[in-house]
Amino acid sequence: MRAFICGVKGDRLEAEERAFLREAAPWGVILFRRNIEAPEQVSRLTAEIRDVLGRRAPILVDQEGGRVQRLGPPHWRAYPAPSEGSHSVIGDRAYSRDAARVAVVGRSAAAGLMAGGVAPVMKHIPGHGRARADSHLELPVVEASREDLERVDFAPFKANADLPMAMSAHVVYMHIDTTAPATLSKIVIDDIVRGHIGFDGLLMTDDLSMKALTGSFRQRAERAIGAGCDIALHCNGDLAEARPVAEGAPALAGKALARAEKALECVRRIEAFDVAEATRAFDAAMRAAV
Repeated sequence: MRAFICGVKGDRLEAEERAFLREAAPWGVILFRRNIEAPEQVSRLTAEIRDVLGRRAPILVDQEGGRVQRLGPPHWRAYPAPSEGSHSVIGDRAYSRDAARVAVVGRSAAAGLMAGGVAPVMKHIPGHGRARADSHLELPVVEASREDLERVDFAPFKANADLPMAMSAHVVYMHIDTTAPATLSKIVIDDIVRGHIGFDGLLMTDDLSMKALTGSFRQRAERAIGAGCDIALHCNGDLAEARPVAEGAPALAGKALARAEKALECVRRIEAFDVAEATRAFDAAMRAAV
């Protein structure tokens, strides 16, 4: 089992993908809209992935609500954007402009997911809200002082540092490390993520195929792991990119393995979940919030 997560191309595995998964042995597989048609199909795809890997591998999905929602109508309910009416790069993907409110709402969202047997992933640690460039397309640079970042941007993560997983930010913080984005910065990961914030859960990279990063895909994976990320993430299902990411990711071992195992405890220990009651409670909370 290697320290990376990969995507697949479609709604079922191709023969080449089956061979790649068997050989590369990723820790988990992430699904996007291209992989999702209906609940029965998703269940079959999940079972197929786990059968190829020979274990109950984590299946991840990019699901925030609003414009980032891979499980949606008609088979899944539509969820509202977290912060309607805002704009910019993160925009309505954020819970609020107020750091204290973000911390509280983020905690509630994570608790709800874990109650239903889903391990949540905080993102993008240590903070993406000040970015004025889309890291899918270019490298964002944040000029804010460390004092301001600690007071605002880092605060919600610090308040939720005990959560099981987090995703790094492809963002340069000029007053912390001018040489590399957080994903590739040992300074940011050691001093801020593990130090000031105090997060000791499983740290995965943001998607290594994004244009904010440079260098070969193997180099990106190696640099991220070398900086202190536990897991390298590659999303688009292109095996020409995924293979070198897998080559650059080591076997999952040591602290990274321990964090990975601990991160899934909230999934393993779930005993019962009343979907109908949870839906009623969610609807009531949304009505009260309007």
